[in-house]
Amino acid sequence: MTHAIELKQSQSSGMRHFREFVFINDSSLKSAPNLTRQLHQTPNSNLLSQAQVGSWLTINHIYAPQPIISQLENLQFKPEERVQLISKTKKSSVVVDIKGKLIAIGAEIAQKIVVNIVDETKL
Repeated sequence: MTHAIELKQSQSSGMRHFREFVFINDSSLKSAPNLTRQLHQTPNSNLLSQAQVGSWLTINHIYAPQPIISQLENLQFKPEERVQLISKTKKSSVVVDIKGKLIAIGAEIAQKIVVNIVDETKL
């Protein structure tokens, strides 16, 4: 499903700018607190849903059903890819930028994606 997100209004032109994004969600997934604790594998890893907005991240592992993983991989969202966390809702749905493309990921899935924080000094 493709949506549009409004970016900050340009001061000089007064025009609004929008960028398309793809939204991936599966509300049938249930959050499992015990599983969430087990997914933290290293001190430098975190769940996508818990990362800070603006952070550069490397995707480590996606613990989701295969159809969701395939859909994400078709969008180039897969392990070893680097993304930037652009936005996050109070319920932990996120928007990431991957190679200039915006992908919105529902909280149920974002809580099942382990990422590594990229050392920005090495970018």
